[in-house]
Amino acid sequence: MQEQLPITINSVGVFERDERQQAPLFVKLEAWFNFQALTLNWYSDESKIHSFGFVFIADNQIDKLQVDSPEDWTVSQLDHTQVLIKPSGYHTDVKFILANADLKQMMDGAMPVERFFRAIALTIINQQAVIKQLKCIPNPDLN
Repeated sequence: MQEQLPITINSVGVFERDERQQAPLFVKLEAWFNFQALTLNWYSDESKIHSFGFVFIADNQIDKLQVDSPEDWTVSQLDHTQVLIKPSGYHTDVKFILANADLKQMMDGAMPVERFFRAIALTIINQQAVIKQLKCIPNPDLN
C-alpha cells in the first residue's frame, strides 16, 4: 500500500494525471511542495500534519466539480482563476477553476505550465500557512 503525500495535486479536464506527458509535472510539483513543507517543519508534530488537496479544473469541466456543503467553501479570484477553498481541521481542499484564456496560453506554449501551476498553488498554500501559523514556502521564481 502506498501512503499519500500530505500535499497532492490533480486535475480535471486540464492534464489528466495518468497521461504520460503530464504525470511527471504533477509528481514533480507534489515532491517540491512536500519537500519545502518538510524543510519548514510543517510535519514535525505527527498528530498535526497539515495537508492540502489541490485540484486544477478546466472551466469547461465545471459540471464535474464536486463541492459538498457549498456554504463551507470560500471563493476568491487570482487573476483569471477562480479559487474555491475549504479548510477543515488540518486539511485544506483547494479547487482552481482555470479560465479558457489561461489554458489557451498554456497549450500555445506562451505560458510556462509548471510555473503557472506552482505560482497559484503557492499563493494559496502560503495564505493558508499564515492562517495556520506555519512558515511560508519561499517562491523560487523570485530568487
